[in-house]
Amino acid sequence: KSFDHQDGDQQDTWKKNARFTFKTWTGQETELGTLKTYTEMRFNFGNSNGYGTLASGNPAVDKGVSVKFASIQLGGLRVGKDESAFDSFIGYAGNVIQDTLVPYGDFDTNVVQYYFDAGNG
Repeated sequence: KSFDHQDGDQQDTWKKNARFTFKTWTGQETELGTLKTYTEMRFNFGNSNGYGTLASGNPAVDKGVSVKFASIQLGGLRVGKDESAFDSFIGYAGNVIQDTLVPYGDFDTNVVQYYFDAGNG
């Protein structure tokens, strides 16, 4: 629902969503290995969160900002905010299950991970 600008009457409307995603990647060689960073922020806007008021000046209701990913990696050690290794390591829900319909795990978590490269093995 929305409000008419002329007389303030409540009107039915379509629910709309918009998202702006801001991603950054950096990388620099150091004596200890490659230093990498990655961030992803999502700025969401939509009118499906609820009803605003005319006094607020925004009857469409803002959905807010979230930090989806943020990590720093030096060599094989990575620390930050990412999806759970229990989900990403197994390939999420796979190609068979629609993961938006069947919830199977928490994604958002803090991580401390180490990637070991044993060479050719």
